[in-house]
Amino acid sequence: MKLFLTGTILIVSLIIGSYFYDKKTNDELKESFSLNLKDWFNKGNYYIYKDIHKIFYIQEYLNDESNEHELPSIVLLHGFPTSSYDYHKLWNLLRQEKNIKSIITFDYLGYGFSDKPLNYEYSIFDMADMVDKILMKLNVQSVYLIAHDVGDTVAQELIRRDNLLNQNHFKILKLVLLNGGIFSDSYKPVITQEILRTKYLNKITSKYFFKHLFFKYSFSKVFGSLSPPTHVDLLDFFNSIRYNDGNLVLPLTIEYMNERTQYNDVWLDALNETMVPTLFIYGPADPINMRSKFPQKIRTELPNVKLNILSDLVGHYPQYEDAFTVFELIKNFF
Repeated sequence: MKLFLTGTILIVSLIIGSYFYDKKTNDELKESFSLNLKDWFNKGNYYIYKDIHKIFYIQEYLNDESNEHELPSIVLLHGFPTSSYDYHKLWNLLRQEKNIKSIITFDYLGYGFSDKPLNYEYSIFDMADMVDKILMKLNVQSVYLIAHDVGDTVAQELIRRDNLLNQNHFKILKLVLLNGGIFSDSYKPVITQEILRTKYLNKITSKYFFKHLFFKYSFSKVFGSLSPPTHVDLLDFFNSIRYNDGNLVLPLTIEYMNERTQYNDVWLDALNETMVPTLFIYGPADPINMRSKFPQKIRTELPNVKLNILSDLVGHYPQYEDAFTVFELIKNFF
């Protein structure tokens, strides 16, 4: 009976979803980009990863490249399911920094304005490889690393490699982590994440039910009340995901959550073993990393990580919700 009911729901959902399916080309999506998103897109270039896949990246130089002393660059790693555009507010503040060579960010494969192949095995390890390859291409030798959400896990893998006789081709000088699920036993996925991990239902949902109306309702839930996303920004977040039919790869890119569970202890050990100064900036109004558990786990399980807790009104996207405070904390830490 349960199997019959599930099958009926899937069939009805497929019929309804097919009727309302609104596939759009990239050019059609660009027509509804805000001026900020258009400017972000126009800043970008592409790096060809594994000789075939286009990776969108932005590098802005803050100092003359001819400096005799090699200055570090700031590298920003974004979260799931969005893109490097998550940092557009913080980017403008970081541009004020002195003694920085450049600011760099990129969209992982499967995200934002990068390619989104459907026949690809997405993983944290591959994302870390991609970071290393791009920074090699840009001749970056040392970095201040800032990461958010799944970017935290990518950063943990880069730190693990750094611990192993510096297996990266660049040196991490300091690390800043923003709200991310670094503790698999206290991470609470939102319902849309659970759906995207449910066999069969995930593909139907991502193809036929990834609508702006549903997205803005569910995505808004992870923000606090200090500075919730505007209608314009919600549309930009949505369009950056939809670009290159990105909604179709969501069931694949979210597989990182399984890796988090599998390698949780390894990546926590990496943070405990590193000599890289590490700061965690935490927005406590985060339904994914709840204030009832998360700060205490940082203090007890990662005693070498410095913790800064923001206003009770800041949620899962601190770099968007309270960009100035985040910038001040980062500036003082650097």
